[in-house]
Amino acid sequence: MRPKQGFYKNKLEVRFERRRRSQPKREVLPELYNVERLVAKKKVGARSEYLVKWENYSTEQMTWEPEHHLPDTAIALFENPPTPQPEWIAEARERIAIALELGLKIFTQTDATLHISHVVLRHLFPRLPLELVSTAFEATEEDFAAAGLADFTERIVTFNGGRRKIDSPVFIKPFLGKASAFSTAEGERSQQRKLEKVKLTFTKNC
Repeated sequence: MRPKQGFYKNKLEVRFERRRRSQPKREVLPELYNVERLVAKKKVGARSEYLVKWENYSTEQMTWEPEHHLPDTAIALFENPPTPQPEWIAEARERIAIALELGLKIFTQTDATLHISHVVLRHLFPRLPLELVSTAFEATEEDFAAAGLADFTERIVTFNGGRRKIDSPVFIKPFLGKASAFSTAEGERSQQRKLEKVKLTFTKNC
């Protein structure tokens, strides 16, 4: 689930311009170009880098850039994004709810991978870290209640009439996956797009 084209531009009447790089310029992009939005953040040693979606360029051409190459307004918008549209929030809740309900029917630990925009995910779970980290976030019952998902953590499973409840915490891990590569009509191999995903891991008790 991705925000529609122009969503961030409509929320902030600022034209982001990328600062001139001190490193050699990219051959495929102009010397000065604009940030459409920052998609993700990671730590590289002591510094932060952001995955940048460039204006008028496809998601295949997103690049990781150090913080000092980006305008403060772009970083501020990433760290304090506008509220996503209600339909995006509702769709994300529905996807998570379905994953929880399916997991309740399985006796063993459940791992579910979902395609959800990290902006929407962080809106539902505001305690999620901004950075993509190797350790999964531990979401409590209170986190799920605040996200409007408390009703889906306990169910009567219809095939045997038993009641199951998801043990707390549920481990939530945002990450970037990759879309499958494909061959173009000209026979060239496409670049792989980075996809915003989340992995849910949880156990149940009866």
